[in-house]
Amino acid sequence: MQIKSQTLKSFIEDFEKSFGLHLKPSKKLKNTISTKHLDIYPGMHKFSDWDLKCYIKDKTAMDVLESIISFIKSYNNFDCVGNFVTDSDRFTEPGQSINQPKTIQMMGFMIGEKHAPFFDFSISDIKRSHNRRLFKQAYNNDFLAWSLLTAWRKIKNKDFMGRINSFLWIMCIFVLPQFKDKKERKRLLKDPEQFFLGKLKGAKYKRAVDFLKNPQDL
Repeated sequence: MQIKSQTLKSFIEDFEKSFGLHLKPSKKLKNTISTKHLDIYPGMHKFSDWDLKCYIKDKTAMDVLESIISFIKSYNNFDCVGNFVTDSDRFTEPGQSINQPKTIQMMGFMIGEKHAPFFDFSISDIKRSHNRRLFKQAYNNDFLAWSLLTAWRKIKNKDFMGRINSFLWIMCIFVLPQFKDKKERKRLLKDPEQFFLGKLKGAKYKRAVDFLKNPQDL
């Protein structure tokens, strides 16, 4: 299987060229497209994301990790990029709590892509002390937004239940725990897409929201 996304192909080439010296070889995981340093689960459906995984070498300096994060956030044709971390202990087990981090995880949107324009980038094997320094502050707004965008993508792909990472799974693990108010929960469960739309107002996530609303217009 080949990577058809031109944006993603360019990113992978530039990323490995810039940081390959600090990355372990890819693990050639099952059902992935593997490059020298990345394992990639392809975006199979219209509203899918591309899951990219890489592994940092031991003794990688803090400034290199900061450069990697900056590179991803500022990459040409990447938009809506957010750190998928929170300061809530409810998300310690999945690995998204800054109190017990397992990976760096970032999510974003690729401008101009008509099929599977979302990505989920994970960097593993990072020292816990480095991770704590990187995420002294939480990114709760990013975490909430990408929880909602991910659940919305699952609806659009009609991936509702029956396996990990389905709409039901995302809702139970990541979305519902962030809403304790009974009235809010009722609105969320009654009409999830309208609820997501109301919570995602603002410029930062506009392109991702517009794609989910009207992909044919982009």
